[in-house]
Amino acid sequence: MGLSIKRAETERKARAVAERLGVSLTEAIDIALDKTWRELTADEAAAERATKREALFTYLRTLPPGDGRSLREIDDEMYDEHGLPR
Repeated sequence: MGLSIKRAETERKARAVAERLGVSLTEAIDIALDKTWRELTADEAAAERATKREALFTYLRTLPPGDGRSLREIDDEMYDEHGLPR
């Protein structure tokens, strides 16, 4: 599959980036496109994370409150001194 760059300045920039990064021209273009894509979709990704975070908090609010015991106390109740279930 080919790609034709018709602007000399664009080709010069791509080659300079590839040389600076020590990668092929194709890899340099791929890196640049990945970076641009992440920037373009950053707001969407942040909104998705916020939605997932809110769903988690909503779920956590549905859980019953704890009884005040620490994790250590719960472990001591569940396991003996050898780490075996009681």
